[in-house]
Amino acid sequence: MGKLERFEYTETSIQDGLRSFMSSPKFFLRNMYVFGWESDVLILTNSGYWYEIEIKISRADFHNDQKHKLQKFNFMADEDTSNKPNYFYYAVPEGMISPDEVPSFAGLIYMHRSRPEVIKKAPRLHKEKIREEGLGLADKFYHHMVKAKTECAQARREVKDLHKPFRKGYKMGAMIAVDVALQKIRLLCPYHKEIDQVKFFCEKQQKEFRFFCHGECGLLDKLQDEMEKSLKIGAYVEQ
Repeated sequence: MGKLERFEYTETSIQDGLRSFMSSPKFFLRNMYVFGWESDVLILTNSGYWYEIEIKISRADFHNDQKHKLQKFNFMADEDTSNKPNYFYYAVPEGMISPDEVPSFAGLIYMHRSRPEVIKKAPRLHKEKIREEGLGLADKFYHHMVKAKTECAQARREVKDLHKPFRKGYKMGAMIAVDVALQKIRLLCPYHKEIDQVKFFCEKQQKEFRFFCHGECGLLDKLQDEMEKSLKIGAYVEQ
């Protein structure tokens, strides 16, 4: 059996995985301000209910949130308020926190790599739905935004693909430049006696070396000059 690669949980990777939390939502939003605070993920269902999902990737982050966002917590727990999501969840790496640690107004989602699993179902915080007549312009904006993000991601992938042959060309060109420089120093040095492609014997120092000597005779400085010239010529040769 192959070894399972370690998965790195980040806010972005969890956001990507939460795409499958609900099939065909009306809106799926990341890092947006709708209820007076920034929400990691907001999902609007076709029936008009908002789901907010708060992402935590460490226990410290989870507990700090409860200390520093007390006002939000009190607001979410207040049954008489309605300017908030209908359902609130925490999404965390599998097993990071237990259901007992989650506030009473929240649900809990475990992320198994990129697959979400509801461990504790969130209670409904209020029954008020978003008004359909107010969504016309927002709906158009959302679909334009999704299209623009998709096109931007595609453009980035295409640019990255364009870089690949140039990176390969630079690497191969640099290797060629090193070979050219080594050949030139072998020709320039009167004390160089080649043993094989890697080793040589310096008759002046009466020593055997690999690739380079210590350069006491000053020819190493010439090698550097030859290397720079060769790199200028060969570094960007595409293979």
